[in-house]
Amino acid sequence: MTRQTTAEPRPFAAVRALVLTMAGVSLLACLSVWFRLHTFNGTLFGGLLFDPGMRFSDLRDIINAATSGIPYGAETVTGTTYGPTYPPGAFVIGEIFSHFPSTFPKLILVSLTAAAVGALFGLVMLRTEDTRRRILAFATGTAATLLGALTLDVYTLVLAIGSLVAILILFGGWQSWPLTACVALPLMGGLSFPVVFAIDRLNLDLVVFQLMALTVILLNSRHGKLAAGVFGAAMAIKAYPVYFAVADPHRHGRWARITIAGGTAIILTLVAVTNMNYTPQELIAAFQRSSIYFQQHYVIASEGMGYGASLFIAAKIISLKLGNEASVAFATHLYSLWKFAVLIVTLGLAMIVMVLRLPPWCRLMVMVCALISLAPSSGAYRGTMLLVALAMWLAESSRRPSNTRATIVIDLMLAVMLGAALSPLTFAQIPWFEPTVNLTSYSLIAPFAVLGVLALALLRGLSDRRRPLY
Repeated sequence: MTRQTTAEPRPFAAVRALVLTMAGVSLLACLSVWFRLHTFNGTLFGGLLFDPGMRFSDLRDIINAATSGIPYGAETVTGTTYGPTYPPGAFVIGEIFSHFPSTFPKLILVSLTAAAVGALFGLVMLRTEDTRRRILAFATGTAATLLGALTLDVYTLVLAIGSLVAILILFGGWQSWPLTACVALPLMGGLSFPVVFAIDRLNLDLVVFQLMALTVILLNSRHGKLAAGVFGAAMAIKAYPVYFAVADPHRHGRWARITIAGGTAIILTLVAVTNMNYTPQELIAAFQRSSIYFQQHYVIASEGMGYGASLFIAAKIISLKLGNEASVAFATHLYSLWKFAVLIVTLGLAMIVMVLRLPPWCRLMVMVCALISLAPSSGAYRGTMLLVALAMWLAESSRRPSNTRATIVIDLMLAVMLGAALSPLTFAQIPWFEPTVNLTSYSLIAPFAVLGVLALALLRGLSDRRRPLY
């Protein structure tokens, strides 16, 4: 292939900046692991992933909770038990998977995640490209995700090699739009930190990611009612996708889609509740106990701090480093204010992006960033949703390229910030007063990177307000 010049698509500069940032930051993080731990085994304390003993534990917890019949725990004469604080619909997944051998759920979740990543780059991002390029992007994204899933113990080394390959494509003399968009970007997307981290945990955010990717594909294919059903399933599994409804780009039939989505979520919730051994009063009480337990141990205490992407966690770290050793008292007071402020700010952002009629990709990206960085507890796996908004943004950029210097600069800044947010920002370990807490620089840097994406996405969306969006 020859080097493209004037024939390059307009968003090519942003794509190059995105790939270069993801590859460069990822390579620096991998080298940091090598210099700190003298190994590329990223599962050691302070590495890129959790200890292998905890691998896939999020899925195991859901399956065990679902099969117990009392997923939120119960009060007994010998004590009180607690369970995951997911909506009831999440336990439908656990109940289904419980009827299969333990390897089957892992295989299904990993395969569907790989297909979702491939589809985002091959179907959503390249909607107007030729078939061969779309197939190449799909195949690269899928293969890269599977490679990351199969090499978790040496993910640090695999990511370093993948980053070098991406950099070689950018600067090795084969620089072109097809190789960058169809190979380098899907490669980095499939090996991106949120995707591999989510696979390592097998958190149900993976299922939400898969369903949201399918929702976007169905909306693009004009299958709005089917997309609404898929979206409703995502809301039943984890409540936060309800905010993503603001990204619906079509006015016609919107109320029908809302009804279908809400009805699907309610049906799945009722199915889950009927399989539980609770009376209605016991169900409410058990959920409240589990929620309080989660707040006390994962929000206020330190169990949820490792690889967290919440600004609340960063505030706790900064408070401690400024000399405030009464971290529990500080977190308790801060949380009492935070939980109300976050609700107001999140709803306010949802209203802003809708009232101002910002582009659908911008609406989704803003809400994803808000839910990652502002929630009092959010893991790195929630960053997978950024890939959905990223694919939508690049597809829109191809159809409506930037035509002013200001918007081109914003595009480049947004690409760089997205690249950082999707990378392992684990450059150092952070000493914590509890030595068992696996705390790295990711928990301190990631929330601000995501907030940067939010601000730039909002600014870029505002620049498109004068264009007809419907």
